[in-house]
Amino acid sequence: MHDEKSGHLVTCFLKYQNQARILHWQTKKFARHNAYGMLYDKLSSGMDEFIECHMGKYGRICVGGPIELVNMDDLSVSEFMDEICDFLLSFNQMYDAKQDSDLLNIRDEILGTANKVKYLLTLD
Repeated sequence: MHDEKSGHLVTCFLKYQNQARILHWQTKKFARHNAYGMLYDKLSSGMDEFIECHMGKYGRICVGGPIELVNMDDLSVSEFMDEICDFLLSFNQMYDAKQDSDLLNIRDEILGTANKVKYLLTLD
């Protein structure tokens, strides 16, 4: 995988992880606090596992650019969650299903949590 693409992956993962943490801190609803915390935790552990596995296969990576974070009031949570899922699904075009099944399995675990959080956010 090209260094530019892998740098973009790191930047996106960090953006989504840190934005989830901001949502976790800023929400005033306990159920949402827990859901955002679940998302943050899975993004953190999944990103670490994914990037380390990626580097084991393709070499070290560089970060791809600045990360912009916003306050909860300036964000559509449903669009944010859809953006995370779209990002993760875009891996289907970046990775080979046979050669990179390890990476795609890690991605699937993160995607499963994102979809679960989307559901949990409908409960209040």
